[in-house]
Amino acid sequence: MGLGVRARMFVWILLVILPAFVVGWFTVSLIDARLSDRVAMDLTNIRRLEAARIDQVLDDYVADARSLAAGPHVIDFTNGVNYARAGWQTGEIGGYDGFRVIDPSADRPLDQLADALQDKAKNTGSEVVELRLVGLDGSTLGETARYSWEPYDSSLADQVLTDGQARFGNAFRSENGYNRLGLVTPIRNNYGAVIGVLVLETNLGPVVDLLVEHEGFGQTTEAHIAQLTPDGDAEFITRLRFDRDAAFNKIVPSANNLPINQSLSAPDGLVLESPDYRATDSILSIGTIETTGWGLVVKMDAAEAYAPVHEVRQALAFAGLVTMILIIGCTAVLLNPLGDRLRRLSVAAKEVAGGNYRSSIGDTSGDEIGVLARSIDQLAADLDTDIKMRTAVESRLRHQATHDDLTGIHNRHYATDRIRELVKTGASDWSLLFLDLDNFKGVNDTYGHGVGDEVLQAVAGRLSASAPANAMVARWGGDEFVVVLPGTTGEAAEADARQTRELFFHPMATSAGELSVRCSVGLATADNHEATLDQVLRHADSAMFAEKPKARTGRRAWSKVERIVVDALHNDRVHVWYQPIFRSEPTGPTIAGAEALVRLQTTDGMLIPPAEFLPAVVDREPGINLDAVVATKASEICRDWLRRGLVGQEFLMSVNLGAGSLTDPGLGRRFRELLGRTGIAPHMLLIEISEMAERIDGTVLRQLADLGVNLALDDVGISHSNYDRLLALRPGYAKIDHRWLTTTRDESLILESLTKACAALSLTMVAEGIETPAQQQLAERLGIPYLQGFLFGRAVPAEEFATTWLGAPGGSNEGGATASAQTDTPSKA
Repeated sequence: MGLGVRARMFVWILLVILPAFVVGWFTVSLIDARLSDRVAMDLTNIRRLEAARIDQVLDDYVADARSLAAGPHVIDFTNGVNYARAGWQTGEIGGYDGFRVIDPSADRPLDQLADALQDKAKNTGSEVVELRLVGLDGSTLGETARYSWEPYDSSLADQVLTDGQARFGNAFRSENGYNRLGLVTPIRNNYGAVIGVLVLETNLGPVVDLLVEHEGFGQTTEAHIAQLTPDGDAEFITRLRFDRDAAFNKIVPSANNLPINQSLSAPDGLVLESPDYRATDSILSIGTIETTGWGLVVKMDAAEAYAPVHEVRQALAFAGLVTMILIIGCTAVLLNPLGDRLRRLSVAAKEVAGGNYRSSIGDTSGDEIGVLARSIDQLAADLDTDIKMRTAVESRLRHQATHDDLTGIHNRHYATDRIRELVKTGASDWSLLFLDLDNFKGVNDTYGHGVGDEVLQAVAGRLSASAPANAMVARWGGDEFVVVLPGTTGEAAEADARQTRELFFHPMATSAGELSVRCSVGLATADNHEATLDQVLRHADSAMFAEKPKARTGRRAWSKVERIVVDALHNDRVHVWYQPIFRSEPTGPTIAGAEALVRLQTTDGMLIPPAEFLPAVVDREPGINLDAVVATKASEICRDWLRRGLVGQEFLMSVNLGAGSLTDPGLGRRFRELLGRTGIAPHMLLIEISEMAERIDGTVLRQLADLGVNLALDDVGISHSNYDRLLALRPGYAKIDHRWLTTTRDESLILESLTKACAALSLTMVAEGIETPAQQQLAERLGIPYLQGFLFGRAVPAEEFATTWLGAPGGSNEGGATASAQTDTPSKA
């Protein structure tokens, strides 16, 4: 009897357990096979999409390169150099459209053309960074200053010269740490013949940076690219998920024959199950990007890909053990429901294996079969969701995570990441503008939050429209905005800050009418490699709050004159004329320097003298900007005269500064950068400070003095007759006002007193406003070494000054403006 029961139990086990488990394992095997195919298909589709995107970006690069190579100057100048070097053509090359005459025999006659092409690429938003022009003989005709690429294939330029087809070279990392991609395109003449090649360095980032987004779809998913080295090995040009420093640092020898090596010769694409670069078993879809010969790999660890199947197998094995125990210990009545559940499990598993991911078992039991059923349900749901989300999640999440809902510009999170990236890379050539709207709460309180939102949207629009092409504009929060300026420091950053402030000079249109909104702007510049994110933000925030009191106390409507000055600054209608300064010599006065004097040109070509606009802006922001423009133009003219040999190192270039500039804490730094940029000696600059200026920041003057520039107190004798300014400021020069240059007894006594005081203080004196020989004789009798005034010459444009006083060949007036503004005071002609 016992034997019969055991036999029947054995039969039950065979009839119930074995078929169920056979079906279960068979189902899991089907799922395993289908899942493997599905993973391979998904990886292949991703690889193809990425390859198509990369090909599109590369096509755009080629189009940009062809556009640059098709420029008329490129064709004309390259043709001219080739013909001249071959002896087929004589005559001048260049000399028009701002290009100097080119010497074909020079080593690199087309450097200026290369710089012009670089500027064109920047202005058109191209990803071209550096470039080189190569002639038919393979010699370099010209290149930009930072060009550094030397192709792995040294015959690349010769190939393009031979067949006329644009070719990509290798990707590389430049000396300053930027990832670049080389591109060579032919230069064709008007008959289609190849006359040279244009070798370009382009940004690699737009081609490969989006690959990293695939890391978000799994714990081990990633995509990466490698290129072929001259030795035939595979060199990674993108970072790896598990090796962030791999780009241009990690090379896989061809002898390893890993998938990354195979990807370099797989034009039709392959799917492999093989160890990856970490020696981890993976599923990989590989293929070769034909345009560049790169190997593209999209992969996932096999353990992650097959994890659902492994879980199903474990659950099934556990369920089988429990079932066997239950069958042995329970009656046959309990086997039927169990069989039904297993049958539903089997049917559902087959449906999942067949691609029906929407099937649901719906088994809520807490036993192992229920766990297995829910695992299959979860597997089906995950596969279905993954397919739906894979196409949409990347763009949607990226936009939501990086943009502000109200204004549509980047948000604080994205801006923080961007700034942190600049800090992390150690970049020192970037700046940050921190903006805060003044009295924005008043807009909300008066007109409501709806109008306040319109103002924020208008501000975002203006900032985005006016920001440089490489800048990033973001809303920091509330009424605060930031503008990140890569590659911008010094005067360029301050110019951007001034331009940003001027965006608020005009009212903003809202549903409540036009509203005038102003802002305070804080500027921070990353001037060293050790600056942290918090330090940069704190610096910009502090600068912004320092500007707030100025905004509250100095805010008023812009006058008509101030708007004329701002308009002239924006439209490059600021002209600088120069009045000669002479040194008294026994043989007669000799030219010793020049004083830079400003004029504004109207839209009809007339010139406005300084007396009509300087008093309105001298202590305002437009006046500060005007001082900066005059100082820059005067220094550049001085550098030009030095290079032409018209003046020597002893020549003085005198520049006037208004009250606003004399209290600007950034003045010393701006002059330091100006001297560095122009290369003139500091002692050649003479900074004139009016005695009439009510406020002068001693710290600012000390900064100027530390640079080595000369300081002069202007209008000496007009006020402060107790000489307190001379004693307090101790300038190197004193400019005696013209009103004391008279022959009357009282004025002569005052002049003698002034000259004695200046001599006692070891000050070099300049007599200005001399109009008669008697005034000249008086100044010379009192030992005043420098003379200036209408008697010697009025203020004239730079080229006329050089022709008249420096012996230069005749030239045209600066800017071509009508020379009708000779109405300055006698000392400022």
